[in-house]
Formats: sequence, C-alpha cells, structure tokens
Amino acid sequence: MIENSDNVFHKADFLPQLRALTRYLPALESPDFHAGAITSGRNTESGEFIMPYVVYSDIAEDFVESAYDNGCVLTGFRWAGWAHADEAQSLCHDPSKLAQATPE
Repeated sequence: MIENSDNVFHKADFLPQLRALTRYLPALESPDFHAGAITSGRNTESGEFIMPYVVYSDIAEDFVESAYDNGCVLTGFRWAGWAHADEAQSLCHDPSKLAQATPE
C-alpha cells in the first residue's frame, strides 16, 4: 500500500480507477491522436521572455483531469526525489521490472 496525504491505494481498489481511464483508450490508440504541442519561447513587447510550454490537446487534458479525479495520480508525493532512487531507475530502464510492478 502507498500512502500519502491525499491518496491511499489498495490493490483491490485500484481496478475501478484504471477502468475509469480505459474509456480514453480508443482516442489514445488512434493514429490521429496528438497529445499536444510545445510552444516556442518568445519575447513580449515589454521585453520579457515567455518560456516554451506545452499546450495539451483536449483529449490529453481530459485524460489527465480524469486521472487526478479518479485518484490515479499521487499528490503530495516527492516525485523528484523518488525519480533518482534505485527503484525508479530500475522501473524506468528495465521493462521486466515495470511489467511486474504493482501499485504498492
């Protein structure tokens, strides 16, 4: 079980959360699907620089919102610190480890 301030995942309870996201599969698997685009950086008239940023497609925004609404995204979790941990690196670089991963 993973616990943090906003979410508690139990293996048996995670299936409904994943099922809520499966409604997006047809759109996400479509050859015409585009997640979004990165805008170029630009200078404003006042001389300030606006950094490049991502503009998500409507379906990508809906998917992300649904993931949060259904508790599929851990909030309050220290993702940046965990990303450098051995566990994270193993899951990222070893497909067999990722295939065996659980919500815990």
